[in-house]
Formats: sequence, structure tokens, C-alpha cells
Amino acid sequence: MTSTSTVQSLTITNCGTAPLAISNITLTAGNTGDFIIVSDPCTRGSISTGSACVVGLEFAPSDGGARSATLSITSSNNVPTPQLVTLSGTGALSQPDAAIGKTTKLKKMVGFNVITNVASAAEGIIQNVHRGAKKGVSFYVAVKNKGTGSDQFIVQGDGSGGGFTVSYFLGAKPSESVDVTAAVEAGTFMTDTMAAGAVTGDATMIRVVVTVPDKTLVLKNTTQTFTLTFTSASDPTKQDTVSAAVVAK
Repeated sequence: MTSTSTVQSLTITNCGTAPLAISNITLTAGNTGDFIIVSDPCTRGSISTGSACVVGLEFAPSDGGARSATLSITSSNNVPTPQLVTLSGTGALSQPDAAIGKTTKLKKMVGFNVITNVASAAEGIIQNVHRGAKKGVSFYVAVKNKGTGSDQFIVQGDGSGGGFTVSYFLGAKPSESVDVTAAVEAGTFMTDTMAAGAVTGDATMIRVVVTVPDKTLVLKNTTQTFTLTFTSASDPTKQDTVSAAVVAK
């Protein structure tokens, strides 16, 4: 979101019959801190008739969405001043939007359009898990890039504990998935770069598998909740969290 654009050029041409002296070029009004004057040879001397000088500008948005400012050009000649030029740009807003479900069907998942940094009922789902069974219970987690620019999202899980084992896989189908448990628990796993509005599909969503390998370690009806947090790689303040709860049976 806070990346800086390439240098953009603004050309000032003297269309008059006498040398043009530019006394001042400044940023005024609006989001002045989002635009930078990186070069200004125009105020160092007069511009002869028919000649031009070029001002270099950069766009460095401090926030997402539409941003604008005004470039004010003041001349010491008998020219109506200041001359005003509107500058505009769009900051790439980054925001993960995660959802969780018992199946891969996006419409049946809960959590989309509910952004939170804390696990909540609005973004959680619960299932029973049988103690000592080799096959655990699965949850499916998808994420949407709800921002206005491309981004990657760091995936962080809170791991196993209390007699419960949590495993994370990239891909919904067991035969086509990859075990990413170590990376997810370490907070080093990232999604592929996702375009604005893109949603993970079956091959790229996270499958969470919870088991109770040793039933002697977990009492019946014990409930355990695990969270999965998605964090924007370009703006770590933008996060969304979903939760998976299991009840031992």
C-alpha cells in the first residue's frame, strides 16, 4: 500500500514573448504528503520563450483508495498566478478476507465480509472429533483479496496442544495437497500473489485437519479452538482471523 511510484513528469512551457521566471512550486490542498517533488529545475532560472522545463513527481500513498493534491506554480512575471495542477492517484488497499467451512463450497463458508483480527463466532465453525481415530476432522479455509491491488498473505496457525494435533495442507484434495504444517505454525507460509478480488480455489485453499491420536490424553466433550490468521505481506496491520473448534467424542 505504501510503495512509491516511478517518477512522473510535468512539463512547464513558456508560450509567451518574454522569459518566464517561476518563483515557487509547492504542493497544496488534499493529501499533500502522498506526493513528492523529486526534481525542480524550473525555479533555478528563467525559462526562455518557446522553451520548457520538467518537474519530477512521485506518488507515495500513505493509505489505500483515491488520493489527490494540488500542485501550485507561482510566477514572478505578469502571468495570472498561481497556476494549479491537480494530482491524483489510487493507493493499493490491502485486506485479506478469510472464511472457513466444513466443505470447499465458498457459499457455505462463514466469515466472508467480516473482517476481524480476533477469532469470533462470526468467523468460526465447530465439529466433533473422535478420540483415537486415525482419521480426524477437516476444515477448509479460503481467503479473498478484498483490496485494490495485488498482494500475498502470510498464513499463521496456533498449532497443536492439549492432546489435539492440528495439521495444515495446501489444497483441498488429500491426494493433491502438500503438508505445510511447519511453515504455517512458524508463520512463514504465504499464499501466492493474489490479484484484487481473487479468491483461493480448491488447489490453493488451506485444509485444516484435527485429530486426537491418544484418547487417554483428552476427556470426552473437551472443546479446543484453533485459529488461523491471514496477514497482508505489504501491510501487516491488515489481518483477518478464522477459528476452528472441535469437541472430543
